[in-house]
Amino acid sequence: MPQKQLKMKKNRLEIDYGFDFRLLGLICSQKAHKLAWELNRALNLDLLRQEDHKVQEKTGQTPNYTYFVHQTDVTIIRLFKNRSSDEGTSKWLLVPEHPRFDYILMIESGEEGTDAEIINGIKNIPTIELSAFLPLASLKRKENFMF
Repeated sequence: MPQKQLKMKKNRLEIDYGFDFRLLGLICSQKAHKLAWELNRALNLDLLRQEDHKVQEKTGQTPNYTYFVHQTDVTIIRLFKNRSSDEGTSKWLLVPEHPRFDYILMIESGEEGTDAEIINGIKNIPTIELSAFLPLASLKRKENFMF
């Protein structure tokens, strides 16, 4: 009599992170420290350089991205360079869906009107050629921004 094989039901763990931040893409030819200085002046921020943000790629490489952070009790603003700062890995982009943006501004704020203040302040920085909010739903690698 043939034996019956039992099939085990497979469970898949799916984690749905809550992404409560907004991303603003910036086109600007300035060096990162100069842009951070200009944003500090225009928006009354205190963006400070941090240790490079490392992102693990599927290929096993870990490109580094220059970034600055400003933090208060209710707001965190991070400025990232979109292109990797490592020599030889400049092909890596933090937001590959938007390769034209030189910088990404990440805004986490519980205050009303923060986005409008930032947009109005950025309009006064002549070296920023273009700024636009990036729809998070269109990004494949939102996890790059998990801290």
